[in-house]
Amino acid sequence: MRRHASAIACVVLLFLMLFSNLSPLVNLTPSRSNTSPFKPPIEAVYAAYAVTFTTSEYDGDWSNQGSITEISPSFQNMPLGASTSLGQGTYEFIVSVPAVNGRKYGLDHWTTSGSVQCMSGCSTNDAVIQVNGPGSVNAIYDRWAFSINVTPTSQTVTAGNDAYYTFTVQALSPVPNDGQVDVWDATCWSVGYSPCPDHTGLTLLGTGYVTLKKSQTSGTLYPHIRTDSGITPAQTKTITWIGYIESTSSSYWSTQDTSLTVNPVTPQKPDLIVTDISMKVNGQPVTSVNAGDTVSFCAAIKNQGTADASTFLVALWIDYPANPVLSNFYDSLSAGAVDTKCFPDTWVAIEGSHDISVKVDANDVIQESDENNNVLTKSLSQKPLIS
Repeated sequence: MRRHASAIACVVLLFLMLFSNLSPLVNLTPSRSNTSPFKPPIEAVYAAYAVTFTTSEYDGDWSNQGSITEISPSFQNMPLGASTSLGQGTYEFIVSVPAVNGRKYGLDHWTTSGSVQCMSGCSTNDAVIQVNGPGSVNAIYDRWAFSINVTPTSQTVTAGNDAYYTFTVQALSPVPNDGQVDVWDATCWSVGYSPCPDHTGLTLLGTGYVTLKKSQTSGTLYPHIRTDSGITPAQTKTITWIGYIESTSSSYWSTQDTSLTVNPVTPQKPDLIVTDISMKVNGQPVTSVNAGDTVSFCAAIKNQGTADASTFLVALWIDYPANPVLSNFYDSLSAGAVDTKCFPDTWVAIEGSHDISVKVDANDVIQESDENNNVLTKSLSQKPLIS
């Protein structure tokens, strides 16, 4: 009977285990866990802080124009000029301000106060802001639109001379207080412009600022480029002019290319030529001679170069090069000068045809711009020159 009762008890216990989902080892101690199905979980509670959002113009011409939008961790427009409750954390905001009263603007920078701090993008339209307590956020604008016009767009100078320009800034919208535009060319050290052109041998002078008041629509600067006298060979360079607003962190700029051709300096040299050969018999000019006449010759020479010619030799030949030099003399000529001199020696005319040649700088001591034009030859074969 006792065994039968024990068997019944085992069957009952097995039934309870199968259908009541009970562990074979049942803990009958009451649970104090917060995850008990009879108690809700405890949730963290974060404080909300008052943060004020505003936009403004650098010189205070307007405030609370445009919009500031939270794009992370949520998406919502922030009311401008009023406080908004934000929990502690990191937020990303985008600011946008359209043209105000016809004037175009761009962001200069974000400012924060209190327990609010700008972490990154503080000079761009997209900024990351850390909120640790109450404070404020302000997006400051100070951009105005302009264009530049540089003249002449193309010019040519000789190395060692200056190239002069007129640089005009034209406002495309009303100008803020003392709107200042920096004027540069695109050298490697200016405003990070790329690509960096080759300006070897050039020096930019006369650049600075074009400052416009609110009442002005344009302003002008007169920069110039000094060229090195040693530039050679001739070369053409592109000058990329830049006008930009220095006070705007996200710089607004306008550019224009001009072309500058630099020719090398032409060396200053003399250029000696013989322009005429004339004859005299018995001291009288003649155009023809007879056999047996004693003839003297004169030569007209010119320095058609750009530099003076020091002492040089002028030589006379009859039937060059078969015969030696008949006569010569020394002379010197300044640039552009002309001189006529007669040879000291005479020639007794011989029947037949003859060539009379005169060579200036006959001993080749003068460095000339043209070394191949020093000889003039006249023929005496035409009647009745010699009979």
